[in-house]
Amino acid sequence: MGHSQSHKLNYEVAGTALGVAPADPEILAALKAFSTEKIKGERHHLVEFYNRSTASSTETNLKPGTGILAAADWIKSQFKSYSKDCGGCLEVEFDEFVEQPHADFNNSRPRIVKPMPLRNVFAILRGSDPTASKHMYLVTGHYDTRETDVVNTHDFAPGANDDSSGTAVSMQAARALSKYKFLATIVFVAVAGEEQGLNGSRHLAKRAQKEDWQIEGVLNTTLSVVIL
Repeated sequence: MGHSQSHKLNYEVAGTALGVAPADPEILAALKAFSTEKIKGERHHLVEFYNRSTASSTETNLKPGTGILAAADWIKSQFKSYSKDCGGCLEVEFDEFVEQPHADFNNSRPRIVKPMPLRNVFAILRGSDPTASKHMYLVTGHYDTRETDVVNTHDFAPGANDDSSGTAVSMQAARALSKYKFLATIVFVAVAGEEQGLNGSRHLAKRAQKEDWQIEGVLNTTLSVVIL
């Protein structure tokens, strides 16, 4: 490049600046379907489960309507209500498994001291194109929480921003995007066991590998949103 052109931007030398593309009307409509109030409401409802430690799945003396299993049932019911509104477009399921006791990932105090039932909660929006639907995009957040003592299953552990807010965003993404058709498949999933060492996410990754999911992108909503 000659000296006279060295101070010029690339487009000034080789072409013209790109213009601003018009906004896609469907994207704008989908964005407007997101409700801050609904996200707040779902976050507050998750907090009301009091302590969502994954370890609470083994407890038998919790107050009715509290704990990780009650939270999982509610998340699944919300996904089902979204699916009903879109004529059954979402495949809603539990992916249940039992995590066995093992040493902690950083060799500190074990976070799993007895077999621990875990539930990941799925809502799958299948793509409309036979070929493109094999490509999958994941929207994930973890719905479990922890008290300062990670094995404490009875004291208040609201997890409002870790990760009630992110889980609520994932849920609202399912509600808003289920109104539309996409060529590819979108998987909305709330995972458990994050505070015990990413156990739910690890199980999800193993399932994706076993079933040969063609994952093109993942949006992890953990700690991504703070709503006052």
